[in-house]
Amino acid sequence: MSWWADVRYDKSRDLKGWEDLFDLVADIYDELIRKELGNELLCEAANYGCLPIVERLFKEAAHNPAMRYELLRDPRRDPLRPDKHQSVGQAVWENHIEVLRYLLQQDGIEVHLRHRGSSGLNVFHKAARYCNPEVISLLISHFREGVDQSSNHPHWTPLKEVVFTSLSVPGSTESARILLVQGGADVRAGYTDERSVWYEPLRTAARSGDAAMCRVLVEAGGADPRSVLRTGDDGRPSLIDQMSNPSVERGSEVLDTLCSLAGIHR
Repeated sequence: MSWWADVRYDKSRDLKGWEDLFDLVADIYDELIRKELGNELLCEAANYGCLPIVERLFKEAAHNPAMRYELLRDPRRDPLRPDKHQSVGQAVWENHIEVLRYLLQQDGIEVHLRHRGSSGLNVFHKAARYCNPEVISLLISHFREGVDQSSNHPHWTPLKEVVFTSLSVPGSTESARILLVQGGADVRAGYTDERSVWYEPLRTAARSGDAAMCRVLVEAGGADPRSVLRTGDDGRPSLIDQMSNPSVERGSEVLDTLCSLAGIHR
């Protein structure tokens, strides 16, 4: 399957031979069931974006209850590899949207859709790795109640995960917008303190120097821009936190954005 992942988009390759090879999986169906390896094969196929294997497994499961039971088991797969998840999470983790679409059409896949790893991460947390807006929108349409689930770390919601990685992952701003607008995500990640908290999404975005994310959190999520601003002795506004990656240009952009959104003149 790892070879398939390398060649499937190479239009110069003849993939007919691969189909014949994938058909050989039928020879080990009984073994996959007997040794409880079907679920692991499904998850690895999803991880590599190997839709042909995923399709063959579910085609067999459609008339083989034992295979169906094996595929849809929900064992914990991440005692040694924290990135391991169940089939839906693996497809999301590697940004294989074709496999994700197929999986979400399968009866009984809800148990994998709702799977949480040992650290409490759900499929939305896993989606923050690539911040593909299409993936996040698709997940919301099937599992909206997962939007505000926290990991084992209190308040570490998918929105918080997206904001935390925002400057290094293209698509993060739009992904945050979708979580807020389509998913109804809590813009404060569950914090209810009257004053803003260090780890709140808006405060994290401001401290990171991400003006675009700050705008989305305020305009789409209703975050209070004044919660991350303070007024100095000279009467001028400034950020309440020192930026984690100091940059005069970025800091000025964040401050200008927040002041504008708050209706404050600098």
